[in-house]
Amino acid sequence: MQSTMYHFVDRLRQLFVENIAHVATFLRPTWRSALLSLDELGSARWSHALTRFGEQTLKALLRSFLPVLGLGLALRYGAASLALATGELGRPILESFVLLILVRDALPLTVALFLALRQGAPLTTKFAFAWVEGSTIPTEQERQREILPHLVASVVAGGCSFSLLAWLALYGYLVGSPLAGMPDFTTFDALMGATLRTGYLLGLAKAALFGALVIYVALALGWQAGLEQTRALQQTRKHYPHYYIWEAASLSLVLCVGITIVLWQPLGAISL
Repeated sequence: MQSTMYHFVDRLRQLFVENIAHVATFLRPTWRSALLSLDELGSARWSHALTRFGEQTLKALLRSFLPVLGLGLALRYGAASLALATGELGRPILESFVLLILVRDALPLTVALFLALRQGAPLTTKFAFAWVEGSTIPTEQERQREILPHLVASVVAGGCSFSLLAWLALYGYLVGSPLAGMPDFTTFDALMGATLRTGYLLGLAKAALFGALVIYVALALGWQAGLEQTRALQQTRKHYPHYYIWEAASLSLVLCVGITIVLWQPLGAISL
């Protein structure tokens, strides 16, 4: 029992003390990555830089598309059923509270969860294992060039995933609501202008921020795991970097939930 508690406390220390320190020190490689990317964009190799950014963005979008689409379709039918069940009397509550909380707070956290599972974990694994145990080990500068494209891709993927989820949910609500006729851009604009436009924009900004945060933490801990793995191989001792994979997802999601809680009251005052 005592050893179990000690292990639990040690994991908490690793998660919230040491890993946060690793995340903070990762700012230096990230800054170098930005400088390298800007220098490459201003040189004759600008096409290579744009290709790298485009490839990472496309990969991020494709990895997230199917899970996000599946959840979006479930939200579409769920919102339609909820609108039909509540009817005209429940419409003000749905629009001013339920839908607002959904697009402003719940969907950005959902996007963060998807990105942590679909993109964060593979990136942590890549930095921790593939670049250490592969046949060709890249230089530190080559690894730094990979950082900024992944962060830009996560912002785009987070914003696009959120937009798809939000619009499918709103479409389902309009289909099931007592509004006359099938929903079109006019009814969308009326609904958004009345109650949800600010909440939608805030949710979009938070989804992009959470996407960057999730991938940044994944890259930071993967980078640290790779460094420790390299030292362990040089010293012929055992090392277990797989802990960093779930720790990256856990830490990033805790940070996203914390940001949501901290911003809850100010956003509520702005949106409502």
